[in-house]
Amino acid sequence: MAKVDNGGTVTLQELIVSSLAQTDARCKILVEKGLITQQESMEKLSAERATYQAMFKSVARYLKYKIKVCQLVLKDSRTPRLAKVLLGLAVAYIPFPFGVIISPALIIIALKLIPKGVIEYCSTRANRFS
Repeated sequence: MAKVDNGGTVTLQELIVSSLAQTDARCKILVEKGLITQQESMEKLSAERATYQAMFKSVARYLKYKIKVCQLVLKDSRTPRLAKVLLGLAVAYIPFPFGVIISPALIIIALKLIPKGVIEYCSTRANRFS
C-alpha cells in the first residue's frame, strides 16, 4: 500500500507504484496456481496497455482542443471581462487539490457569461488547428 504522509495526502508516484505492485502480485498468484499461463498474462497485459494508450491519446486530443478553444475565447474581444477573469482563475486553481472542485465551477460560470456565438466561433477555429 502507498504510504500516507503527515498531511494525509498520497503522491501520484506512490499510487502508481502501489497499484503496479498489487497488479504484479495478483498476476504472479494466478500463474503460480496454474489458473493462467505467463504467456496469457503477458498477452492480456499488452492488450490492456494498448487500450489505455489509445484512451489517453484520445483524452489528450480532447484536452488540447478544449484548451485551444479557451485560448481563443480569452483572446476574443467579444468575451466579457468577468468571463476572462473567471477562466484565468480556473487555470490558476488547477494545480491545487481544491482546484478539482473550484476550477470546473469557475469554468461553468464563465461559459454562461460568454455569448454562444463566441464559443461556437472559437470552437470552429479550434477545429481548424486540430
